[in-house]
Amino acid sequence: MRTLTGFLLALWAMATAAAQTDPPSTRKVELFLPTGALPSAESVQASLGRTKLPVRSVNAAHRTPAVVILDLAATPVDRHACLVLELAKAMPALEGIPIYQTGGTLGDLLFPAGMATGLHLSLMGPAARIEEQCRKPVAPRTPPLMAEALPTLDLIRILTARFKDQGPLRIFWLSGDFEFYDWRKYQARNNNPRMRTLANAPPSQFSSFSGAGEFLAESLSAGPATLFPILGGAQRSADAGRYLAESTGGRFRLTTKEPGEALRQAVSESNRLATATLELPAAGTGINTLRLQTGRDTQLERLFSLRPPPEGMSPALDEIANRVVTYTDTLGLGSGCGGGREGVFLSLILPPEAERPNPGPLLVYIQYFFTDKRSLRQRAILPRPGPLCIQLNEEAPGSRFVVVAHDEQSGWTGAKNGKLNSTKAK
Repeated sequence: MRTLTGFLLALWAMATAAAQTDPPSTRKVELFLPTGALPSAESVQASLGRTKLPVRSVNAAHRTPAVVILDLAATPVDRHACLVLELAKAMPALEGIPIYQTGGTLGDLLFPAGMATGLHLSLMGPAARIEEQCRKPVAPRTPPLMAEALPTLDLIRILTARFKDQGPLRIFWLSGDFEFYDWRKYQARNNNPRMRTLANAPPSQFSSFSGAGEFLAESLSAGPATLFPILGGAQRSADAGRYLAESTGGRFRLTTKEPGEALRQAVSESNRLATATLELPAAGTGINTLRLQTGRDTQLERLFSLRPPPEGMSPALDEIANRVVTYTDTLGLGSGCGGGREGVFLSLILPPEAERPNPGPLLVYIQYFFTDKRSLRQRAILPRPGPLCIQLNEEAPGSRFVVVAHDEQSGWTGAKNGKLNSTKAK
């Protein structure tokens, strides 16, 4: 009898352990509704393909995670300065939403600073200088190649993974051209020799996807995330922008005059969108259409995949994108903090707004510019509290320089220009 009882207890223990380790069969997903009004959960209908989905709750509008992508990779070079200017105008209204830049080499408008941690910053230049560059006539140049625009897709996959399970991620995508991301036209025009060139057609690894919406479906469904494309340029790519928005249940905006204002409006309107929490199968295959309907004529559709996104296929965020930040010039510079040691030392004097209790380390980037047009870069991580002193490179004396200091915890960034003689900084 004891043997039988022990055997049954062992079976019960095994069954209990298996039940505890089995993955859940469903998962809850929060998605934006097509209206800012707050309907009842019973009035919202949801389906994935032909399968009806339970609506567990309807949630009032609330701030969900958001990012802005400044897509200079797909924007013609002659439009870069004006697109940066529009972003600069909108930044005060973005209320700290992180901004990531792909492509572009605008060192005088977006000064690049690579920190020792791998973080890459783009310091937004003065608005007057950006506006001056925007007004200058620039001859049209060779459009970007398809391969140059692909890092933006990698960036979206990385961001959706970073914000996974934090609520629906809003991605505001500011670009001068979305044509690269809608590959349907290449399939429709395959008799055109120009469309068959590698420079203007999607690479072979994307041949099974009709566009970026399908290619990104797994990543955009995992978070989930919604795209809000803002087109500030080529009107010929308006259909591509609409396609990207419709693929994720977002909204598209087209403007050739004020894309910065369109970005501000997109952020403001998205803050007023209600959401619904749906219960979906935890796993599945393929890409289906997810539908949300809150009334007879109010419907939203988006592509949705139950398959998890691929892992380990995208590069690190800092390898493909810079974070755009504003900076203050109240950073002070001094010298003579070497404690009697040989060499030239630079001390950083932080303004009151940069000081705070329990501060984290200060990231410092210095770039030296020499009369023979050479440049030299130096990076440091300065612990705090403590003296903020840097021993300068032995080649630095006699050069002009720019120093950038960044507090990753608070987001404060300061920058200062100077000149070095043999003994101190000016």
